[in-house]
Amino acid sequence: MIGVHLNRRVFAGTTALALGALAGVAVGLFGVGGAAAQRQAEPALPPLLEATHLPPLLTARGEPVELRYDVFCGAGDEEAASRAECDASGTAFVRAGDAGRFEQIPLRVDASASEGRYVAAVPSAIAQSPDGFSYYATFRDGSSGVEISSPPGAGDAPERSLPLGRSVDVHLGRHVFGRIREPDAVVVRAAWGDGPDQVGLEQGRDLTPIGGSSFDVDRAGNVTVLDETHKRLLRFAERDGVTSRTPLAVDGTIADMAVADDGKIYVLDSSSPSPKPLLRAFAPDGSALGSVESAERAAQVRLGPAGPVLLQEPSDQWMDAAAGG
Repeated sequence: MIGVHLNRRVFAGTTALALGALAGVAVGLFGVGGAAAQRQAEPALPPLLEATHLPPLLTARGEPVELRYDVFCGAGDEEAASRAECDASGTAFVRAGDAGRFEQIPLRVDASASEGRYVAAVPSAIAQSPDGFSYYATFRDGSSGVEISSPPGAGDAPERSLPLGRSVDVHLGRHVFGRIREPDAVVVRAAWGDGPDQVGLEQGRDLTPIGGSSFDVDRAGNVTVLDETHKRLLRFAERDGVTSRTPLAVDGTIADMAVADDGKIYVLDSSSPSPKPLLRAFAPDGSALGSVESAERAAQVRLGPAGPVLLQEPSDQWMDAAAGG
């Protein structure tokens, strides 16, 4: 009786283990199936198309000028990427100077080149213009239909190439590292804080404290500091040290600023909600005069002969700021 009872218990235990193992396999299969279903449900990334280019910023007289690009294609998933081919074509748009209509030049493929395989020869009449020339290029992947421009601003912010003219050798002398010149004087001093004559700090959970991101000095020696945290200007008079405060309708984040001779204030809000930076103009009293959107990413604003100019990215060129680009 005892033996039979033990055998029944052993059999029952074995059955339980077997059922448990089967259940585990079922759960495992369900988990794998669920993961596979989840993986299949993930949307594929869109096809990619990118172009790289080394711009001829300066050209010598009589030098033949070519525009060369490299084009890279990519598929949205690994399986498609393994069999993807780059069926790209492109067109260069060039013009003499920085105004007027662009001339279209198809880009041809130079199979012998290790880099810069897509090439267009700039017509001599345009390349040798005394005002230089401006240009951009467009590309299309015939397989995916994706189209891009280089630079992204296309005709609104084209690349610029200028004639070298007469070169001059400048001897900079020998620099001794570690020898720093001490300042002759402290022109302006302000503490961090929220007081009337203090400069605020942008602070956040994952932010490095930063403030007073830009300043300018006028011809009279007066210093203007952009106190973006408090959305105002602090003006420090050169003679008596009196500080004046001018409210500004800015975003309150890091920005760049330039002050014109007539007192107008230009603030480049590179962290604005707009996809591209906004250049805001203010009257000397801080009242808003308007704003324009940069054609490309921009990080700095300065005053040029005809008004504000922006340092565009990725072209890394100073471009005039104007309505529409």
